[in-house]
Amino acid sequence: LTKRNFINFFRDEEHMTLIGASGLPAKADKLCRSAVSLAKEALKKKGHNIKSADVIMVPKSTQDVNEEDQEKIIDLMETIDNHDDVNQVYSNFLIN
Repeated sequence: LTKRNFINFFRDEEHMTLIGASGLPAKADKLCRSAVSLAKEALKKKGHNIKSADVIMVPKSTQDVNEEDQEKIIDLMETIDNHDDVNQVYSNFLIN
């Protein structure tokens, strides 16, 4: 379950209010992180070694990048990722 799917599923605030869940989309990030944490702990209890677990963004569509632009885009992504104010970098491009 991605954050986007969670928010889209519960987007209708009127419907959410009718079922007693108003404001749920605003809490999606915290709820997704809680679900990941619970799943991680359950797998650990079953004896699995979990190296990492996190909520990620998954693009609905992707963009192919031609060979001549690939290095430029990777350099741009690395520059953005290395900025002090950036926590996560996501993209929708495909490099072959």
